[in-house]
Amino acid sequence: MGLESFSLTDKNGNKTYFGDYGLNIGYTTGGFQSESFLPSVSNNTISDIINMDGELFQNKKLEPRKIRISTYFQKKTHEELNFLKQKLYCGEQKQLVLDRHPYKYIWVNSEKEVELDYIYRGDSFDGVFTIEYIAYNPLYYSFFESDELIGYFEDYPAYELLFYDTGMPYVEDIPAVQFTDVLENGSIELYNGGNYKTKVKIELEGSCQDLSISNITNDLKFTISEMINEEVVIDGVRGQIRDDTSLKTNLFDGDFITLEAGTNIITVIAT
Repeated sequence: MGLESFSLTDKNGNKTYFGDYGLNIGYTTGGFQSESFLPSVSNNTISDIINMDGELFQNKKLEPRKIRISTYFQKKTHEELNFLKQKLYCGEQKQLVLDRHPYKYIWVNSEKEVELDYIYRGDSFDGVFTIEYIAYNPLYYSFFESDELIGYFEDYPAYELLFYDTGMPYVEDIPAVQFTDVLENGSIELYNGGNYKTKVKIELEGSCQDLSISNITNDLKFTISEMINEEVVIDGVRGQIRDDTSLKTNLFDGDFITLEAGTNIITVIAT
């Protein structure tokens, strides 16, 4: 693996990779490039919305993210230094990508003119300096869609740690999220790859008496008293028990099932 660098790409897709010009990430203090997982937040007030999926963030504002990259170069001419200064300056937003995170980018601007600290060698310049950017939109974005990942791993197995810093596995060996022909009981593991509990929608089809579905992980459980050759939806997102035409609240008793972060054990008991 070569020396680490980074790239900037403008909105027209014009990319400058600074490793090609001998500009690399490096430090004099023994530190490493550090990034906070989330930007700072001001005026944080959260309220639940009844019968709706999610929460209302009142007066919540994500502050801009400051990004500082310590870099160095060796044996550059005066003309090469001027070229680097022009390319490093972001008067308009550009996508910043670090070599260590090739799968994500963040839009950045320059807060001030780029200043290069250097040592003159008589015929060239060496330097160690810090580039400062600001991300007014402080969120990172992925280059990949979730349904592209498996194919990408097959082509590029070196990226098997694509999600190492988000706590998510890149492959989930999970059986189909479906029960069929349940006569007495059954169980299944469901994995929630996020950081928060998730509301779910459960669709039932057929006939039953005293159907019980439980999430053993968080002790949430409900029962359906009776179904006769029909379809019933337990919609935890909307907070409804319904079929295609009307509400079926009278059939339902208990809690709407939610999934905790990580693995959840779901059981079904029915006649």
